[in-house]
Amino acid sequence: MSRHYYYFIASLPQLRLDDYKEPYRVDEFVWELRENLTPVHSAYVRDVLRVYDNAHIVDCVLENQKPWVLHKGNWTFDEFKKKMPFSEDDTDVYIACFMKEFSQLKQNTRKISRVDIERVVWQMFYSKMINHDNNFIRRYFSFDLELRNVLACLNKRKFNLSHDILMRVGDNGVMDKLSSSTATDFGLSKELDYIPGLLDAFSKKDSVNIEKFTDQLRWEMIDQINSLAYFQIDVLLGYLIKLMLVERWIFLDEVTGKEGFQKVTEIKTEEVYQ
Repeated sequence: MSRHYYYFIASLPQLRLDDYKEPYRVDEFVWELRENLTPVHSAYVRDVLRVYDNAHIVDCVLENQKPWVLHKGNWTFDEFKKKMPFSEDDTDVYIACFMKEFSQLKQNTRKISRVDIERVVWQMFYSKMINHDNNFIRRYFSFDLELRNVLACLNKRKFNLSHDILMRVGDNGVMDKLSSSTATDFGLSKELDYIPGLLDAFSKKDSVNIEKFTDQLRWEMIDQINSLAYFQIDVLLGYLIKLMLVERWIFLDEVTGKEGFQKVTEIKTEEVYQ
């Protein structure tokens, strides 16, 4: 029988994506989760926090002195820097797997851009998550992978990019159409009901609107997956991701303001690992 968290979940404050004063900080909520969850469920939280770890791994490989993502995942950015240089023999299995994939990429590519490094780490991440034993994690990150690939293809058209930017994880018809279709909607409007809205957002050429629309899709997917979850761990995992989304928007608004938003969210290809 699965563990339920009646009091913990019942006491959670309501969240909205446009909240600009979050009831919890992400790190505070993670601390509470680790104090209350079973070891198995704590491991689920650790997997979700890999979202932050991925950003730190990319920054470390590029030898950046400051991280873009300021939050702590399973380690802080400084803790990751102390682990450098990463190797295939690293005691952390996740980093070891990344380095195995990254080493293969280096053998096959003369110059490696930030986009290449990000694709390696995120492909590894999604391969783990879409095969996860937790229902919420499996369904949410399958959706997130699909959404990221649709966005990647739209950006490829927008910026007239020539290299492959798809994360090729799993095997489905959506990936096939994204790879081959020349239609405006990639022939996916009937399969993915959010495509028309996403195309409309892109047509307005407003980066803030596009980012807000995609995060709203993520928010709605969490609610859809957890519509019958009630007091299960899935509700807490969904709340954690929502809190991460809220805190991201607070950070973007405080650090960059709306005028600087496009600059910090644009596709970056200039950094190269030799």
